[in-house]
Amino acid sequence: MARKAVGETKSEKKTSSTSGKKVSTPKADKSNTLKKTKPNTGKKAASSKSTDISESASGDDLKKPCLNGFGLPELQPKRKAISRLALAPLTLVKKGNAWEKKELTVSFLQTSHPIPDIFEEIEKIAKEWEKGTSLKLKFFKGLVPNADIRVDLNQSGTYCSIVGRHSAHASVGQWSMILGFRPGSIDYQKRRYYILHEFGHALGLEHEFKKPVAGNNLNVEAAINHFRSNGLGHLSPENLKEQFVAVMREDIDERSTLDFDENSIMMYDLPAHVWPPSGLTAPSDLSDKDREGMSKLFGSDLPRTGPVGLRLVPNGPEKTAYYLFGNDTALFHFRAPSTGEYVIKVTGDIAEGVIDPYAHVPLKVDVINPLLALRTQFEILGEHPTIKNAPAEAPLPIPGSEFRVQRGQGYEPVGETKIPLEAGKTYFIRASITPNPNGEPHPNQLARFVIQISKKS
Repeated sequence: MARKAVGETKSEKKTSSTSGKKVSTPKADKSNTLKKTKPNTGKKAASSKSTDISESASGDDLKKPCLNGFGLPELQPKRKAISRLALAPLTLVKKGNAWEKKELTVSFLQTSHPIPDIFEEIEKIAKEWEKGTSLKLKFFKGLVPNADIRVDLNQSGTYCSIVGRHSAHASVGQWSMILGFRPGSIDYQKRRYYILHEFGHALGLEHEFKKPVAGNNLNVEAAINHFRSNGLGHLSPENLKEQFVAVMREDIDERSTLDFDENSIMMYDLPAHVWPPSGLTAPSDLSDKDREGMSKLFGSDLPRTGPVGLRLVPNGPEKTAYYLFGNDTALFHFRAPSTGEYVIKVTGDIAEGVIDPYAHVPLKVDVINPLLALRTQFEILGEHPTIKNAPAEAPLPIPGSEFRVQRGQGYEPVGETKIPLEAGKTYFIRASITPNPNGEPHPNQLARFVIQISKKS
């Protein structure tokens, strides 16, 4: 399924300082490639040298700034693909990124890792976001299909996360977050920073320096020039600029805390010429404002859970492109606002107005191709008779509950069905890639499609 905005933290060579706060920790990793840093409390760095994230380490450990990136499972290029879509601002939260429930499931794609007790460490640290909120994170070792957040705990040296509720837009068997801890390369305090920072993105937060408020000292032009030669040189000028330009006020969630917080975990190391006058060193603990912002996001009025899958809005104004990878299935849910006949239409729309996370990503394949929708088939399901918020096992027993995308007029792919729905009920749409003529699946295929639901007038 589609991936939305992603917040990616620079690679583990980032010289993010450690916190002065004492924490009971496992034995720290040691590194021969990283310079030692003094403990910090999230205050401004004494010099740009100590915070210059371009300071090199070993060859494949080059440091990168925290930005939004995307990676296709089998199609991911050697360098991390970057989206032009907005970054992860509370504590800055963009409209549409906040979760609509307060109980989230977190699944690891792996069941083992060479760092001792790393699964327990990640869970314990990530749960610090729960304090003072109604948020509940439920962790599972091993892949849980349709988990809200899926962590790829690998050894790549890469750290990134899809932002907020869009984490659920990743394919059910693929990651929505990467924590690429290499044994012996970074210590506990740096791991702590990456865990809190990336889970901040997964819970809906953007980078603090994207706030359009007083106290934000980011020199945008200096940041663009600096990072052009320090990890982001492969981006187009437009994409690079969008990594640092402040979020427009009208795009900010009303629950965001707009007072600037340089001690936020959603900051990272910035040299003096990018953050005058003295640069900034990222903390490794949540600030008071981080906690305040999260308490606003996950208030007591949120429902505990919700239907599985991605939410679609009948008669919604936005069009979003979704993706399928190989044998994965996509699950969507929606609620009929009134009783009547509804039209569910699937196209390969590539118009400029479509929200498409891969539209400007340097992939090895051309995803902006309407014909990719021809590979998809769909089933419409009701609610499970005994399991709350889950789909029934079989499609609705009425005509129109199953359809495929085919060539329409002008060879444009289109799939459409008309189906009667009842007001207030939750319905599900299950999408998959059409099998080969011999019935075998397409393990390496990619499909792209746009879904729209409207009530027939």
